[in-house]
Amino acid sequence: MAHTHQTIASVAASACLSLIAAAGSAQVVWHVDADATPGGDGLSWASAFDDLQPAMELAMPGDEIWVAEGVYVPSVVDPIAEAHLPYFIMPDGVAILGGFEGSETSADQRDPDTFESVISGDLDGNDLDTPVIGQVDFAPGMLDLLVSLQDNTGTLLFVDRTGPGTRLDGLVFQGAFTPPTSGATAPATRNGVFVLGASIDIDDCVFRDNITWTPYTLVSQGCGFEDFNIPSHPCADPATPQRRSNISITQTEFVNNYSSFGGRRSAGLTAAVIVTDTDMAIADAVFAYDIDPRQDLASTRIDTKLGQGGVLAGDGSDVTIERTEFIRCRPIGGTEGSAINDVSAAGVAILQRRPAASLTIRDSLFQDCESAEYGVVRGWGNGFLTIERSRFIGNFHSGSIPGGARAVGVGVLRGVTGESELRVANSLFVGNSSIEADDETLDLGPFSMVASAALNADIFNNTFAANATLGQDLFEFGQVRDRNNIFGGEVGPRDFDPLFVRDPDDGGDGWGDNPFTPGVDESLNDDFGDLRLLPNSPAIDAGRNDAVLPGDTDLDGNPRLADDPGIPGNRVDLGAYEFLGVSCLADVNRDGELTPDDFNAWVAAYNIRAQEADQNRDGFVLQNDFNAWVLNFNTGCP
Repeated sequence: MAHTHQTIASVAASACLSLIAAAGSAQVVWHVDADATPGGDGLSWASAFDDLQPAMELAMPGDEIWVAEGVYVPSVVDPIAEAHLPYFIMPDGVAILGGFEGSETSADQRDPDTFESVISGDLDGNDLDTPVIGQVDFAPGMLDLLVSLQDNTGTLLFVDRTGPGTRLDGLVFQGAFTPPTSGATAPATRNGVFVLGASIDIDDCVFRDNITWTPYTLVSQGCGFEDFNIPSHPCADPATPQRRSNISITQTEFVNNYSSFGGRRSAGLTAAVIVTDTDMAIADAVFAYDIDPRQDLASTRIDTKLGQGGVLAGDGSDVTIERTEFIRCRPIGGTEGSAINDVSAAGVAILQRRPAASLTIRDSLFQDCESAEYGVVRGWGNGFLTIERSRFIGNFHSGSIPGGARAVGVGVLRGVTGESELRVANSLFVGNSSIEADDETLDLGPFSMVASAALNADIFNNTFAANATLGQDLFEFGQVRDRNNIFGGEVGPRDFDPLFVRDPDDGGDGWGDNPFTPGVDESLNDDFGDLRLLPNSPAIDAGRNDAVLPGDTDLDGNPRLADDPGIPGNRVDLGAYEFLGVSCLADVNRDGELTPDDFNAWVAAYNIRAQEADQNRDGFVLQNDFNAWVLNFNTGCP
């Protein structure tokens, strides 16, 4: 399938003659089919190119490249790459669409799930189809896989200063491999897709099975001469206009991409996607790994490195992540089973050294991830980190290095300017834990769900329940506003049952699968519960309205300040969910009717100081609650 420059030039000349004859066309659709007869002009399926390279060289802004099912490898070596490995170069303003069978007349007819169009780094077609089971360079059975990857290229696609209209849609990127090396410059060492000062939309794509020494699968940076590490590239010239990158990623999966070399500790930049000087929006995406990192802890306890983190937003970047799942994510680096890096996180990290970066996460899920020392989501430096309506479920930490603001869920440290801000609102933290060590040298606690050293932190309207962190739920460093949160049944000085619809239950054997009990999966009986509120919950109308911003919604997307007419006043509820039903305080036995039996139920609740007896909702069970019950009974239910 590889072509020489001479062959490509010949095909290009033939195609140009065809285009001259068809002058006046507003857009050209180039057809690529790995099974096509060589020598086609690419203007139809019947005369499709059998290689992606000539279509990329001929396409002009506004054109589309339709790619049929098959595997496509780069063949042209760019002169600026010191490692002399080939990669595709993205044409400006062109949309490359995959998922075609090879007969379609409209892009709407394609099916990327059935007809995979694969951009592969497997230059010789000899990669083994062997699942990764641990450290690629140490785990048993991985040596043959590593050998089969040695001839692979590290960069699959270079996106160099492209403009609007540049798009990747329905493609698979796999098989990129970069071995341990030194001295090679970008983009040769940029694993997967390298975006430089460019605008590009990435939709319905898959990044999978990329194994790398450089710990990322998609990397983006702006075009600017400061700290630029490609000396021969125009962006290294001060005269070249500086450009930020602008990336949109939607409905795209990053699955089973690994950074795994035991001889090298992480430098800290560990993520499937890493960006600096970039505006990026991610929506409806998935970052996931097949391997449960807890099991990996049991087999490779020392220098364990498996998988990548999710997203790292670097200097001067503005990143928004919405409706995205981070499942079993784990950053590389560290010793003795820890995941200690300078700036990485299992899910998302924000690194702000020079210009302040901004990271916003909404409506997303972080589950079964092994956190770095400072949380599944981590902030470092000076910038703005906002988390809204997101779920942190069953994440864990196994680290061993003592430190300051350590977290399983969200950690922010070193807020170096007055602009450093953390906002966590309307979110859920349940079943997160620190794993017990198998020897006395591993000091695991205490850890918290949210650890903040930001100069300005606002933690409000969240639910923290059934977390086993060997510590407390919230470390308060700097100026932390803690409002309207439920902390495992404790709010301020009061202990109470928030009356969840269904309480969380770890089955009595701890959360998750214990790596030190092979053959037994303790996670099978984990029940993370339903932490919405039942009628009459003491958390209803118990919050402070000053913690509600205009337009705020709860974890279900319902408006805050939904009044419960069965409870006096109109205040926001505690926790992540706003109760939308109707309470009746006097119906103590909750049978739906007001009868003398409710008096007996009130007496029983009063004798054990249960929250149902607190009829005036002052947070205490006292004798005057009887008068309040009588008043509520006589008033009746709404």
